[in-house]
Amino acid sequence: MKNGQKEPSGMVLLRGLVRHYPFVLKNFKHYFQNLYRREVLATNVVAPYAAVFYATHRCNLDCTYCTQKEPDVFSQELPTERTVELLRIIRRETDSILFTGGEPTLRDDIEELTRAARQDLKFRSVLMVSNGTLLHKRQMLFANLHGLIVSLDSLAVDSSRPMSKPAVVQRVLDNLALARERMPRPTDITISTVIEEWNIAEVERILEYCGEQGFVFATQSALHEKMPNLRLRQNSRCLATCCLLIT
Repeated sequence: MKNGQKEPSGMVLLRGLVRHYPFVLKNFKHYFQNLYRREVLATNVVAPYAAVFYATHRCNLDCTYCTQKEPDVFSQELPTERTVELLRIIRRETDSILFTGGEPTLRDDIEELTRAARQDLKFRSVLMVSNGTLLHKRQMLFANLHGLIVSLDSLAVDSSRPMSKPAVVQRVLDNLALARERMPRPTDITISTVIEEWNIAEVERILEYCGEQGFVFATQSALHEKMPNLRLRQNSRCLATCCLLIT
């Protein structure tokens, strides 16, 4: 606002483009690169915007909604050297990579893989999804990640189910504090919360926690037989929480 007058929307947009120019430049470059492939080379094979790399399908937890862990999904883990070569091939087509699983920190070489991705292969964006339970054992990760996404579904401890998220809440919170201390900005850390019927009240608490810590908050519905849980649409508390998130 200047002298009570609202700033022109075009100027606001321009300032936003300048402020986020690396991201904007990548989007324009990616668009025209794929336009060239489609129109000039006449191919439907386009460059991916980012790559998702499943480092492992092993996991040390047993979340009810997870569809990407053994024994439901199984994949062979390549040795470190061959994995780096695979990352090198991926780098030819994209500058962004997301390490996920299973639980990536169960791989003994995950620190070496992220180091190679950022320092040797020069990925401009190296992200990792984790349940947060083992970060204290993989502290070299913090120096080589541009972003860390940690799943957290409750702040209330419940030790009755040893392999569940609520059973390890304190360890995850301790590791989030460690990550906040070691990573450049709190906004480099995203808390991802899966909404189920049992944890709707917890979602608001996690949102408040993210606000206090300066973390980014993200949420999504749990899958029911590989589809969103549509029962949540009839849950008044869930609808009220969603309205809170939107506003």
